[in-house]
Amino acid sequence: MWKRKPPYILMIFLAIVVIWIWYKYDKNTPSLPDSSTVAEPEEFKPIAKIKVATEEIEKIKSQSIEFASVYFSYDQEQSEKYRRKSNSFLHSQFIDHRVDELKEINQPNKVGVNTVLEQPKKVEILTSYVQGENICVFIDISQEITLQYQDGKTKQTNDSYNRLIVWEKEKGTWKVRRIEAQAFMEAD
Repeated sequence: MWKRKPPYILMIFLAIVVIWIWYKYDKNTPSLPDSSTVAEPEEFKPIAKIKVATEEIEKIKSQSIEFASVYFSYDQEQSEKYRRKSNSFLHSQFIDHRVDELKEINQPNKVGVNTVLEQPKKVEILTSYVQGENICVFIDISQEITLQYQDGKTKQTNDSYNRLIVWEKEKGTWKVRRIEAQAFMEAD
């Protein structure tokens, strides 16, 4: 019988493919750095801070108290009232997470407890600072919450939390750009 010949054409084709892959891989793989390929580090450029007058920061602080007392309020019977009042403070690019919170508040929880009223008793400014082109105000909110149980009885509880309100200038006026729940605060 005849001897079977190895497929030379297939071997040549595979060799060409291996060489081509090796060439492509070698070109795209960076070599070890040497003195000609190492770039000098760029000089550090600090973020440009805006110049804000002390009076303007004080004005933002008082607006923060006014905004927080409206924005973090809730009344079951007039649920849209506080949102409409707070809209005048909001930046055009503000993403309102309070809407989701209010949807959750409007639903009774698993044991049938319903939130009837949330009213900030005390809004206190802990610190404020300028960060880039924003003014950040760190506030502490003490809130009185009225809960209604399935049997119709109501109970008042207290809650407190911190929020960071970031103000940004939009068309010449300061508006709330975002609100963050912070576990820490930066010093003045």
